Amino acid sequence: MKSYRYTSGYTDYHAIHGEPFIEWQPIKASNKYKYSLAAYYVGLALSMSMVVAPMAWVKLFMWALS
Repeated sequence: MKSYRYTSGYTDYHAIHGEPFIEWQPIKASNKYKYSLAAYYVGLALSMSMVVAPMAWVKLFMWALS
């Protein structure tokens, strides 16, 4: 992180925001976060369905075990 040149009064724009002519490389996103978010939503949907309709889960387990 760049240090600020002034502690009071006017601040240096380039120290805070950088130089406008620098070509910054884009940050590559990781798919790990997409998969963890998808797993979170699947888990939330399963837990909510167990709270809202528990007998449907009982019948599903009975069907699977028969």
